[in-house]
Amino acid sequence: MKHAISVDVEEYFHAANLAAVCPPLRWNSFERRAAASTYKLLEIFEETGCRGTFFVLGWLARREPELIREIHRAGHEVASHGYRHQIVYHQTEKQFIRDIRIAKDLLEQLTGAEILGYRAPNFSITDKTPWAYDALLDVGYRYDSSVHPIKHPRYGNSHRSASPERLHCQRGELIELPLSVAKVGPELQLPMSGGAYWRLFPMSYLRWGMKHSAKSRNLNCYLHPWEIDDKQPRFAALPRHTALRHYGGSARMADRVRSFCKQYSFVTIREAFAQELQ
Repeated sequence: MKHAISVDVEEYFHAANLAAVCPPLRWNSFERRAAASTYKLLEIFEETGCRGTFFVLGWLARREPELIREIHRAGHEVASHGYRHQIVYHQTEKQFIRDIRIAKDLLEQLTGAEILGYRAPNFSITDKTPWAYDALLDVGYRYDSSVHPIKHPRYGNSHRSASPERLHCQRGELIELPLSVAKVGPELQLPMSGGAYWRLFPMSYLRWGMKHSAKSRNLNCYLHPWEIDDKQPRFAALPRHTALRHYGGSARMADRVRSFCKQYSFVTIREAFAQELQ
């Protein structure tokens, strides 16, 4: 069984936990650090023989075009994270279509390859956005990986399936590839597939959860470049719990990523879920 790893390529100041101190009007004034961390992840992937899917934010791609070309040249899949990193359920359908089209066109220009996959900022395709899947099909995407089926205040998709879904939409068929969870019983789904969970949770729990999930389906794991950057700027105005969620565990995250890459020999989403995408 093949397992997938993905990187949501964005800057630290794009993270939802920093939204109160890093509004979009100030983004151009902050130090850009994502490229260095992404190159470090590329080195870890090369060292461990892994390939991944890089969901690239269009805003960043316009400022770091050579990074995107290098990701593609290294044999990884480039996919779309939208352009402006705006929560989907805070947009209108028309705004969303414009955002995902600009990002797709830009990434295809930079790589010379068709962009098939999309992941929403903060997994924000929910029941509040019933038009989102048809919008993705309209623009030319074939799959989405925005469902994280857990309980969470920003992306409450705990009622969604933990297995890949073939969605029959008005515009056609879209494949939904959710992030992995450890399914315990008929209703309880526990997070363990990347991000803050990889940074903050005990390794014993993570190894149990990933092993438990991998018994029945392909893993679909994720992280962000800023999660391995323990030298990123700190904002004193952040509440303590928010700072913990954003910065906690970043000093050890690269080693954890390397450990999981050695254990699972990850591949791209398109390779891990090739049968679903046929």
